[in-house]
Amino acid sequence: MSQQAHLEMSRTGPERKPARRIRIAVVTETYPPEINGVARTVGPMVEWLLARGHLIDLLRPRQPGETRRPPQPGLQETLGWAAVSAARSLGIPVCSDFHTNFHSYSAHYGFAWARGAVEAYLRWIHNRTACTLIPTEQLRVELEHIGIERLRVARRGVDVKLFDPARRSAELRRQWGCSGDELVAISVGRLAPEKALDDFATAARAMQAIDSRIRVVVVGDGPVRARLQKRNPDFHFAGARVGDDLGAHYASADVFLFPSVTETFGNVVLEAMASGLAVVAYDDAAARLHVVHMESGLLAPRGDFRLFTHLAEMLSHEPAMRLCLGREARGAALEVPWDKRWPELEALLIEAASQPPTSASPAAARAEALR
Repeated sequence: MSQQAHLEMSRTGPERKPARRIRIAVVTETYPPEINGVARTVGPMVEWLLARGHLIDLLRPRQPGETRRPPQPGLQETLGWAAVSAARSLGIPVCSDFHTNFHSYSAHYGFAWARGAVEAYLRWIHNRTACTLIPTEQLRVELEHIGIERLRVARRGVDVKLFDPARRSAELRRQWGCSGDELVAISVGRLAPEKALDDFATAARAMQAIDSRIRVVVVGDGPVRARLQKRNPDFHFAGARVGDDLGAHYASADVFLFPSVTETFGNVVLEAMASGLAVVAYDDAAARLHVVHMESGLLAPRGDFRLFTHLAEMLSHEPAMRLCLGREARGAALEVPWDKRWPELEALLIEAASQPPTSASPAAARAEALR
């Protein structure tokens, strides 16, 4: 069951208030203190909108330790398709947000045969909304290809105060087995099949073959942790980290290896860049948008793991290159703080709220949901 948290403005917001304040029902299947990219985007978004004076109704699953509260009338079981159906029956304009490539995940979880059905579901639910928010033009092309309409780009940013090279910690590096200037390669994110963590481990091993002093750190938790840890007992598995602790973990490393090809964006790329790391990634999603090859990071063509590994190996014996890439990466991240991005999102939400509502009777909404 969902739980409603009625959030009132709790702190002074930006001095310049919006021309129009609106009431927004944010319906999400994940929210802080849960740890994932979606929660780390939606949570700060809600705080910023509150600070701007908007009224937020937050609907999310009940989290451990919370007592059950009654759901808002008319919005029972309000996640996913049920939320859209309920909003349509109440005449409330709806924006959806595309955060996860569920259709791409199917092959990683053993049901590649169901990809067509997953795409059909995504098309059905998103095309019932006034617009679907996406982070990049690249994703627009991909989603238009499977028939999703009314796509609007809401660009992502990064918290450049939380993710900062100044958080580098000599004590933390000592815990990782560094006694001096040993290079640390790091992965940050959910330890799940779609994240290509075996490729991360292979690339890190290739770096260690060149310099045996290199340390490897894995930040995050998830279903493949036990298997990955068993295969790589010398890697340091830090578990899930949040807040200043997460910022220190990023900043205390040197190279960020990101071989995933299933991201809608990949917030971790911008977080690593803001932390001053040399990033090795595919020319895809956030990296395609924000990394300039050989200037602020290293990019391989999407899926070219051989070249990806070669680029990682280069950084094993090019300390000057690593430092230069890290400095340029930090500079690039400073150009896209969240404070520059939130007003764009706010404008899109206000625009959506101004659209004529699409209403349907409760009976018609239920019948549509069952089709």
